[in-house]
Amino acid sequence: MTPQAGFPSLPLETCLVIFAKLDVNSLINMAATCRGMRVVAKENSLWKQIAAAKWGREALALCEKNVASNQITWFEFCKHRLCLLRSPRSPLNLVQEVYIDPWQHIVSCLLCSRTSGSERVRCTISFFLYHCQDASYILLADDEELQSLIEPLGLQETRIRAVKQMTVAFFEKDWKDPSEFYGCGKFTSDSWRIFCRGERSSKGVEDATLLRYLRWRNTGSFVDPNPRQLRSSKGAGTKCNGVAKKVSERSGRKHGRGQTEPGNSRVLRSHTKNIVMAPPH
Repeated sequence: MTPQAGFPSLPLETCLVIFAKLDVNSLINMAATCRGMRVVAKENSLWKQIAAAKWGREALALCEKNVASNQITWFEFCKHRLCLLRSPRSPLNLVQEVYIDPWQHIVSCLLCSRTSGSERVRCTISFFLYHCQDASYILLADDEELQSLIEPLGLQETRIRAVKQMTVAFFEKDWKDPSEFYGCGKFTSDSWRIFCRGERSSKGVEDATLLRYLRWRNTGSFVDPNPRQLRSSKGAGTKCNGVAKKVSERSGRKHGRGQTEPGNSRVLRSHTKNIVMAPPH
């Protein structure tokens, strides 16, 4: 079997060997060049091979169950679990920026939560992910071994439990957002969307560091063009104006003037006229 017209006349098996050497982003770019390459780039066996090389044999068994039960292609399965868009690195040099692979990214979020984010924390997370070569290693390793790798972070038992349960669900479940995983909250969800999905909107993002990153990415600066203090002052001014208006209305009713003019200006003009026309002493 050979690819369709528009692609060099090579056997499909040869093309798959070549494509398997590419990283995911290059593979997606190749698929956009012509119809023939798109056929090869979405070949089911290619993405199963990529999954096996990326996550290991133990994780692959979970992947196979998911693909079979949900009746989806390996391309569809992998597309949701791999990073197809690269987010630029910022001067903030956040821990999450280093790990754009979704599984590694979520692991790094679980490990860096409730820490100072110091250089020691960064080195510990880096060593942990280097030592645990892929997701299958996490699934097979003893808890005691994994806990010893992250001792400087504290809460070792809680963190490793979260990492293991997340890893199983990452491959086994048909999830939409990381917040569905054990131990993962809004911070992990927002970080995944920003760094692994390339989203640039700050709507709903609460973490100050993530907001600074988005500000830098969208404007090239860390300075907030609309600081909260100014917004608060504006809101306070509006509130004060509303109070003043109510006081004025009550004053108008007291003098029997009603609300025929904003701010009861008739009352003010009447008093002003009397003052101006009063004879000098």
